[in-house]
Amino acid sequence: MQDDDDRSDSFEEDLEGDKYLEDPNLSIAGSPRDDGNTAVLAFKILIATPLLAVSKATNEEMTKVLTTTKRYYERLLLSSIYLHRITSPSAALIDLWASCEFFLRHDYGKSIFFLRDLPDSLKSCVRRLVLPYDFLSLIAYSRWTKEQSRGGALFTNWISENFPNLRTVAIEVPDVCEVMEMNWNEASDYLCEMLKNGRLDTVRFYYKDYEKGECARRETDSLFFRHITLEGCDYEGTEEEDRSLLTGVEEPISPTSLASQLWRDLRACRVVKITRSQATA
Repeated sequence: MQDDDDRSDSFEEDLEGDKYLEDPNLSIAGSPRDDGNTAVLAFKILIATPLLAVSKATNEEMTKVLTTTKRYYERLLLSSIYLHRITSPSAALIDLWASCEFFLRHDYGKSIFFLRDLPDSLKSCVRRLVLPYDFLSLIAYSRWTKEQSRGGALFTNWISENFPNLRTVAIEVPDVCEVMEMNWNEASDYLCEMLKNGRLDTVRFYYKDYEKGECARRETDSLFFRHITLEGCDYEGTEEEDRSLLTGVEEPISPTSLASQLWRDLRACRVVKITRSQATA
């Protein structure tokens, strides 16, 4: 990444020539471009309430109520989906969307296509975005190009403009041996910059079981957390004032807690949460 690279084109203009950006619907079965992986839009509705823990009788009653509620939300979503796209969202869907944890499992190109194609009414109420590891791989490298005249990167400026109420971003850290060894980009730096500027409240990096059931751990900390106060991180070569603005903690992943449901769904084994420090809040 070149610090003196002043890109005059926008993220949208840059996407026009992106060979990785493609409509997931073009890979449906029977298509000339079929690669055997039919692209679908999947969703999971999780409804939690402390009433479930009051008593056995209350739990049974609330389970019945929530089952009916989930069926309503499922019908609401399905009525607004055409192939993988969300079309003509109703007021009820917009209200549901605003309280959702929004995470993508497709690769980089299909994820960007889906995000770009969302109706503006839904873009404006996305608050939590979880991205797959492709966003830190070589194919997404140019999206993290620095915009000298504006500050930030093409991608961070794009999500700020298109998702004005976005407050939390999480990105999967790929297997450093297979994906990141020669393709490192400064995505974590730009996301931390968004934290410092108040454009985000929280950034998370999460890890999966990559090698024989063991989580890829602190060998990447000195790269990802260069400006973060994180216990056990190697800060060699990092100035104190750079990392004093941000704090990082490792979030425990409970096998039963509703707070950990997202990380269990994503099969995460480690989550590092980064926020602005109390001193600068």
